[in-house]
Amino acid sequence: MKKILLLIIGISFFSISSIAQSQAEVIYQDDKIKVEMSKQDCNYNNNAISHTYGIIKYTNLTNNELELNFELELWYNNVKQINTQNDVSDEPAEKNLHLDPNEIIEGSCSTRESFLRVLEKHNHPRMDIKLTDINFVINKIK
Repeated sequence: MKKILLLIIGISFFSISSIAQSQAEVIYQDDKIKVEMSKQDCNYNNNAISHTYGIIKYTNLTNNELELNFELELWYNNVKQINTQNDVSDEPAEKNLHLDPNEIIEGSCSTRESFLRVLEKHNHPRMDIKLTDINFVINKIK
């Protein structure tokens, strides 16, 4: 009985993990880098409004170091965001990222860097702000 219960728990855990992984969307890929985004609801104790963020994951597909200079073009409610700042800091739109060979860098709800997390939507009925498109633009790769 114990073995059957462990088997059921294991299968359930595998199914949940597979569902979470399948929600990631590839927003850019070439032979050197893969960029994915998955949606995550982030609730903060000090704020009654929760937010859904697009959590960004960068994967170096090579055995070499990579230096990226890029921008994330964001469209909210089908309108391209034209400012060069993000929603959490005064970072410029153009980003630089260093990746070691085969390195993976991924954001989280607590991430403050705009290239690791983008606002997907406010989860409040009076705030009709929603990310409708995202475009990863490489300016330079070494």
